[in-house]
Amino acid sequence: MRCFDWLLRRSDSIFVSNPLRLLSKRYATYTRADEAVLLTTVEEDKDVIVPTDISRDRRLSSDEEAAVRRILDGEKPAGCQRPLELKWQGTLELLFDLALETAVLPVTRYIICM
Repeated sequence: MRCFDWLLRRSDSIFVSNPLRLLSKRYATYTRADEAVLLTTVEEDKDVIVPTDISRDRRLSSDEEAAVRRILDGEKPAGCQRPLELKWQGTLELLFDLALETAVLPVTRYIICM
């Protein structure tokens, strides 16, 4: 979000507003109306699980982060015959750092980096 705010302050910016700030609070959460629609559209005799908002606080351990960085640096992943061919290595490293530093969801990271 702060990246868009910074972009808006630039004199050569083509952005009019921050698209992330236009989203309503809890925009990705199922409402009671969404739940009702989901339950009415399910075929009879089928079980339906209504998605619920689950708070998660999962961070990579230092070993996991080091393993990802080694693979980004060209080390062969376990169970593979050769290292990954990373055409956009710098971009992937930036996305990984962005994910670690901001805990932004993957979809949002994709939108930010477009």
